Amino acid sequence: MDLAGGTLDIWPVALLVPRAATLNAAISLRARAEVLPAPRYRVVNRQRGLDADADALEDLFEREFTALAARLVAFFDPGEPVEVRFRTTAPPGSGLGGSSSLGMAIAGALNEATGAGWSVPELARIVMDTEVRILRTATGAQDQFAAGLGGVHLHHWESPAPRSEPLPWGREGEDPLATRLLPVFTGETHSSAASNRSVLERILAGEPEALRGIGEIAETAFGMAEALRQDDWEAAATMLDREWAARKSLSPAVTTPTLDRLEAALRAGGARAVKACGAGAGGTLLVLSDPENREATRAAAVAAGAEILPAETDFAGLRLEAPSAPPDAGTGEAERSERRMTGNRSADGKTAGDGVEHAAGTLADLEAAGALAVDLGEVRVALFRCQGRVFALNETCPHRGGPLHAGEVRDGVVRCPWHDWQFDLRTGASPLNPRSRVAAYPVRVEAGRVFVTLPARA
Repeated sequence: MDLAGGTLDIWPVALLVPRAATLNAAISLRARAEVLPAPRYRVVNRQRGLDADADALEDLFEREFTALAARLVAFFDPGEPVEVRFRTTAPPGSGLGGSSSLGMAIAGALNEATGAGWSVPELARIVMDTEVRILRTATGAQDQFAAGLGGVHLHHWESPAPRSEPLPWGREGEDPLATRLLPVFTGETHSSAASNRSVLERILAGEPEALRGIGEIAETAFGMAEALRQDDWEAAATMLDREWAARKSLSPAVTTPTLDRLEAALRAGGARAVKACGAGAGGTLLVLSDPENREATRAAAVAAGAEILPAETDFAGLRLEAPSAPPDAGTGEAERSERRMTGNRSADGKTAGDGVEHAAGTLADLEAAGALAVDLGEVRVALFRCQGRVFALNETCPHRGGPLHAGEVRDGVVRCPWHDWQFDLRTGASPLNPRSRVAAYPVRVEAGRVFVTLPARA
């Protein structure tokens, strides 16, 4: 999520201003990838019901959902066919770098599987170059660095190699994403390629207004960095507004009627500052409000038809999660509000009828939280404690991928926190639409531990 200095990460824009940097924060809309040996090349996203395989890796280069994984496999060249499984949580077209985060997850898994030993900055360049080959247009590197490093950084686009400077982020114990900042998804998916192309054409053509705009954007990144160092959110609001005004001067394609309408509604609802994330032209608005006006700003966003994305700052960055980790393994700083546990059929699964039973944590943890998201092999499962019983559903709402474990439970029905889709905890069926459902899984509790049975091919 960029706070200031976007577009400067796209080569060769940084070479055309006196000093160039992008300030961004990694947020907890995570991507996850797994690489396994396989008899054929295969790419799987069961979260979206997508599955493709081929004997020749090149046959997967041109398909939209397989292209990124297939081309990264080609780069790392594992020497034998592999299966890449992945999932993402950022809404498609949100402008929050979801595809770049996914690229870093896949590249990180391949880096580990092949023993290639590339560093995070090198992986960021590999993923960026791969995206250029797929999109056939210039792309940036800031999203890859955020996913790889985590936390909040000022990325200096220096030659011959970028330099990432960590920055303070709110007062000790405070996450500004919980008190001041709101990522608001407009519902209008954006195309960064089209917007970036328009902006780059004007900058490279030397148009004076575009050059002034990109120079101003560069200065707001340094101004925002100083505001964070001083914990000065009034100055931060000023920088956000300056950045957005400068960005809109780059090209008419940066904003849309939907963005303009939502910006007006948010400011009327109490927002101090508003800017589009990424290249604009739809996607997500970053909204800054004073803590006392946060709820009013949220209400204004929802009333205007937008969606508040549930996110916190992720300080962990790219990391390896061993599939066989025990359920009570420690959680990282980026997992403060979501307990993540990983199961693996070969390690702790056992056959149970027509399915495989997985250890899914302890009853004490579930009772303390009320609901948890747990990773069991390839499936993310939402666990609920309701009316003295434990229920398990597929974690992902079939509407837009919302996290069901974070939803409100009322009368045995969970409501997705993103768009209020409803699912019965016992059956997974929607009480409002018989054609809408999520998978419900059998649960067993024994000696204070929770076990979930998944279908053998889940």
